[in-house]
Amino acid sequence: MSEKENIIEMKEVYKAFGNKFVHKGINLSVREGETLTILGGSGGGKSVMLKQINGLLKPDSGSVEVMNKNVCSMNDEELTEVRKDIGMLFQGAALFDSLTVAENIAYPLIENSDLPEDEIKEIIATNLEMIGLPGIEDRYPNDLSGGMKKRVGLARAMATHPKILLYDEPTTGLDPPNISRINELIKTMRDKFGITGVIITHDLQSAYEISDRIAFLHDGKIVFTGTVEETWMNEIEEFRDFIEGKLENQKD
Repeated sequence: MSEKENIIEMKEVYKAFGNKFVHKGINLSVREGETLTILGGSGGGKSVMLKQINGLLKPDSGSVEVMNKNVCSMNDEELTEVRKDIGMLFQGAALFDSLTVAENIAYPLIENSDLPEDEIKEIIATNLEMIGLPGIEDRYPNDLSGGMKKRVGLARAMATHPKILLYDEPTTGLDPPNISRINELIKTMRDKFGITGVIITHDLQSAYEISDRIAFLHDGKIVFTGTVEETWMNEIEEFRDFIEGKLENQKD
């Protein structure tokens, strides 16, 4: 089996906020159809990487290429087109409290497509079935548990049939059964739909379970990228300390 092409490439990416450099030459490639998890301390710039991939933030220097297009040099109209192929599961699900579940899932379709209402309803029903929550179209986010909100957030991220899904701490705050549900859904996105996943998490067990490869961000750089098996054998001191819980998390 031949190695798949890179669908995301970050090259020599530098980013600072005021006097604080969070990225000091990030180099990272993500292969089409794989699930790659980015590990690292809090406040180290992992979420910033996701925002750079979907063009919400631009690096101070370097390039971010998505599907062979440099998102750093795009205008708003061009970014909108690229984002149609990128879904995002936010850390807190980021559902609109004033909208029903159906309206939340429909939102990206209404904004980015000309699909008729009946097709949108069909997508909503299909996605709710996929996440194991059929028939909750008329409920509001405040009526949902944390795990249900995450799953609805994933249903919304999937609505436009993206090629890439970005996951920001998908299992944070969830109990073990819901962590298992989310992990199974992430694997389904890859195995059934061939979607490329980029995940940031502090959940090492989930990272080992769902990842094809793992990258470690430390002191503004990616200092390790490898398979799950390679993470167990690596001898990078900072990574070993992180895995064993010895690194103190940096605060924002």
